Amino acid sequence: MKKSLSILPSIALLALIVAPIQAQQRRDLTPEQRAQMQAEREAQMQAELQAERPIEALNSVWIEELTWMEVRDAMADGKTTALITTGGIEQNGPYLATGKHNYVLQGACEGVARALGNALCAPIIKLVPEGDIDEPSGHMRYPGTISLRQETYEAVLEDVAASLRAHGFKHIIFFGDSGGNQSGMEAAAARLNERWYDATAHFIPEFYRYREVHEWMNTELGIAETINDGIHDDFVITSIMMVTDPTSVRYDQRVAAGKATINGLSISPKEEVIQTGKKLLDFRIRQTVNAIQASIGGTQTDNDWGVGGTVLAQSVNGHGGEDVTFNRDVMPILQAKCQECHQPNSIAPMSLLTYRDAYRWADRIREKVANRIMPPWHIDRTMGIQDFKNDRGLNDAQIETIVSWVDGGRAEGEPADLPPAVEFPDPAQWRLGSEFGEPDLIVKSEPYTLAAHTQDKWFRPVVETGLTEPRWVKAIEIKPSFPEGRQIVHHTLAYLMQNEQGGLTNLASTAQGVQRGAGLFMEWAVGKEGEVFNDDAGKLMLPGSRIGWEVHMHAIGQEVKDNQVELGIWFYPKDYTPKNRTVLRMLDARGRTDLDIPPGKIAVTQDFHVLQAPARLENFQPHMHMRGKAMSLEAIYPDGRKELISQVNDFQWNWHNNYIYADDVAPLFPKGTTLVITAWHDNTVDNPNNPDPEQWVGWGDRTVDEMAHLWVDVTYLEQDDYEQQVAAREEAKKVAEDQASADRDNH
Repeated sequence: MKKSLSILPSIALLALIVAPIQAQQRRDLTPEQRAQMQAEREAQMQAELQAERPIEALNSVWIEELTWMEVRDAMADGKTTALITTGGIEQNGPYLATGKHNYVLQGACEGVARALGNALCAPIIKLVPEGDIDEPSGHMRYPGTISLRQETYEAVLEDVAASLRAHGFKHIIFFGDSGGNQSGMEAAAARLNERWYDATAHFIPEFYRYREVHEWMNTELGIAETINDGIHDDFVITSIMMVTDPTSVRYDQRVAAGKATINGLSISPKEEVIQTGKKLLDFRIRQTVNAIQASIGGTQTDNDWGVGGTVLAQSVNGHGGEDVTFNRDVMPILQAKCQECHQPNSIAPMSLLTYRDAYRWADRIREKVANRIMPPWHIDRTMGIQDFKNDRGLNDAQIETIVSWVDGGRAEGEPADLPPAVEFPDPAQWRLGSEFGEPDLIVKSEPYTLAAHTQDKWFRPVVETGLTEPRWVKAIEIKPSFPEGRQIVHHTLAYLMQNEQGGLTNLASTAQGVQRGAGLFMEWAVGKEGEVFNDDAGKLMLPGSRIGWEVHMHAIGQEVKDNQVELGIWFYPKDYTPKNRTVLRMLDARGRTDLDIPPGKIAVTQDFHVLQAPARLENFQPHMHMRGKAMSLEAIYPDGRKELISQVNDFQWNWHNNYIYADDVAPLFPKGTTLVITAWHDNTVDNPNNPDPEQWVGWGDRTVDEMAHLWVDVTYLEQDDYEQQVAAREEAKKVAEDQASADRDNH
């Protein structure tokens, strides 16, 4: 032994001598020789990757238990679905191990994989967000809990999924056994599907539907919890853990201490509880298998481990007897209100073009629809004007249909009921192009390259329009570049810069003091399309005019080169001059004290704007940021009457909807009318969009700052024109009332 040890320094010295010689030899190789060496190494690697497995494969569905050859051959045999499950390490009361969710998933993932027959289980993601770390909150206040930051957790999910996809897995399935894990899996799946073209990520919330598990336990097994002990433990999860790993449950110690009940249910005798746990685990596996098969688009099949078909399975197969089906009832709504955004390569995070798509996201759809968050149409339906040219919201009947479909089992329905697919316009093209053709004039901002990681940018170039003669504008549209520009541009302002001597042409005579120049030509933000002016109105562009841009951009983690925003303009015929000129007004709601929003408070501000001339308002577009909650427009007429015109009662800062009034209801106001703009900001913890409820907030350009104003296209009118329009409205109203009365008499 001593002799062997004595030669080690000599071997080390030899290695120090040989390594530099080999490195020098590699440097002395010609490019052709280096290429040949690389090709030989690659050939050796390919030969190894294709070599036959020398031993029989292990009968396991866990990737971590298999050799790489066994994984390769399993995929070749059709196992191209990978299951990524998320558990946690958290406090679970005095009787259950901190890895509670992980023990449940040991049995669940294996059962799901074997039932599917074409799936393998990735290692369980055992570390997840459990609360704040630096100032412990939630479960992190209990020793033994281990937490990840949300961004770390989602990055792990995406990296694991990307690794599996790189090896050739086609369907990556996310499901988990903790409520705090669900949103991260959903978000990760959505982002992956935005990037992937050759694989699909599926978020399966059905596994975690404990309410349905308890209902099944009650109706099928006759077992029901009657109280809540309040120790983060229940009969379902304890009985399943006794199946998957009895050592994770302090069963004997609990019984010995006289604590043999959970939430009013006895856990004795032990064997009966274990048998119940097997039935509950089988039920959860069946639910999850059904959901995965529906999401992938396959056919549900029975298995041989004891659980019959559920109501969910019957409904998905069209045999549940539900009145509402996807093909007949839900798809027409999605086509009319949702799919324009919810399609591949559009701005929405997921596609909703198929039954499979809608089934996968059904719970999220229900939540957003029932709360009137989606489709993005947040006007208060209980007051004010309700007729809009661009109404993309859902009525009560449509909401009820979607909710009933989700709650009633999500039946697909008969193939013959499915309407033909809708052909949507190219998202890179002009939205108004279908009505007006290509723009008569396109003005582009200067290109701007936005770094992958940087603070928000406000780019303010000035660009010549190239116009050589006066032209009246019929329609305008602002279009960020596609697709990257749509992702980085928060909003854009386009100012029309031109010299108008003697006041604004065709602006009502008593409104000449409203503004000195042409002012803001158009504002764009997500949720706004273009502007089309009534035949009696428009905007005037003069020779030598310029566009002053303000483009607000935010980084998205990847560099975007040479982003440009385009302004498309459609003109009236040269021989046509509209009677009135429309101006885009920013009606403030900041109040006399400006925005002053204390931490943890709801702030209300209000401003008053007196109309110097009769006017018609063409639209209602509130503008606030992340703490914005509601905004209203009220009119106080010269005779003292008050009228609420419009109100948004659930403002969503990432959708700046422009509510365009229908022609026959666009508000007509006499000279001297006071417009009252009221804004509500919620700087409390109850606001889910609030980035920091402990921060004072004032006015500012950033989204974490605040604003409070209303964008309104105002068409000022001469007095005689105003009176004629009011008289025409009254006459039309009388005709409609007479017709309605005649219809009632006829019936």
